[in-house]
Order: sequence, then C-alpha cells, then structure tokens
Amino acid sequence: IPAQRIFTTPKGERVIDFGQNLTGWIETKTDGTVKETVKTTGKNKYGKETVSTVVTNKDAAGKVTGITEKTVINVTKNATATITISKNSAGKATTKATLVRNANSNAKFSVSAATLKQIKEAAGKNVVVVVTSKNVKTGKKAAIEVNTKNVVSGKKLYVSVYNKKTGKYVVDKTKVAVVNKNGTIRIPSLKTGKYKLVTKK
Repeated sequence: IPAQRIFTTPKGERVIDFGQNLTGWIETKTDGTVKETVKTTGKNKYGKETVSTVVTNKDAAGKVTGITEKTVINVTKNATATITISKNSAGKATTKATLVRNANSNAKFSVSAATLKQIKEAAGKNVVVVVTSKNVKTGKKAAIEVNTKNVVSGKKLYVSVYNKKTGKYVVDKTKVAVVNKNGTIRIPSLKTGKYKLVTKK
C-alpha cells in the first residue's frame, strides 16, 4: 500500500501517513547511520494504543553494537505497561517490564489476565513485571515484582517485603495475593515500599 503523504513534524519526526488503518507487520529499511531510531504508533490486536521505538546502535564501520526495542502499551485508562528488550552485539537479550498504575490510594487492586497477556506477548516470553501502584494524591509508591510464569489460575502468591536494613525480602504471612480462575491477580493493600510475589511462605 503506497503512502498518501510523507512529512516531517516541527520536532524533526519523519511521519509516513497511509491514509487508513492497517493491520499486520511493519518492515523498514534505514539509511545505515551510526544511531537509527524507528518509532511506530498504533493499536495492538487487543485495540490498545501502543508505541514501539527501536534504536539501533552501530560503530564507525557500520557493525551493529546493540539494539533496544521499547514498547509502551496503554492497557487501561490509568495504567501503562512498558516492555524493553535490549540486545548486545552477540544477540544476547535482556528484558524488563513495568506496569505503572495511577490511583487515589494504595488500596488493594487487581492486575487483569488480559494485561499480563499483552505484556507477555510484547516480551515474547514469561517475564518479571514490576507493578508500581502510585498514589496520585501523595506521590507515594508501592512496587511489586510479579513473575508471569507464577500466575496460575486458582494459585495463591505470598507477599514478600523488602527490608532496607538487611537488604533482604521477608514473607509477610498476613498478605496473600490470589489468582482467580481467569488469571487475574488480586493484590492486597500495601504500604509504600518494595515487594515480591512468591510461591512459598
């Protein structure tokens, strides 16, 4: 499908407008500069707004030294997921995933199965997701690490609290996160701090 117009924004961004909505894979060829950035915007197959940015770094000889792909998904009105995949020159990849939830309090909340599925698909595998619940009134945050491979229907996950003095995580036996039958996690109310959801007490 030929582009209807190609233009540059005041910010210096190159825009290719096809004049209609499209589905499928995007393939691009770049000019071979030392640092190339390709940014695409659209919606994923679940209808969520998605921005994908791929940065390719090269040395003076044109050899690729690293590639970083960052995908940002507006999964809900108040929550945004970010998945970053970095590859070095040998092709070894590291993946980081975050989910930031803005709310009026740090009361108990849910992370839906649909949200976790979108994060896993963007990462291409099971991944540890750092879920941050941010109180928009106070700015206080609770950050919870969730490994998607442990999210199994009907399973209980135990809340492990980070102790600043010892530098270790300790299970709080009074706090349990429950995965319901459709794969949604119900996370209990948490104070400001760092947490992990673990499979054993």
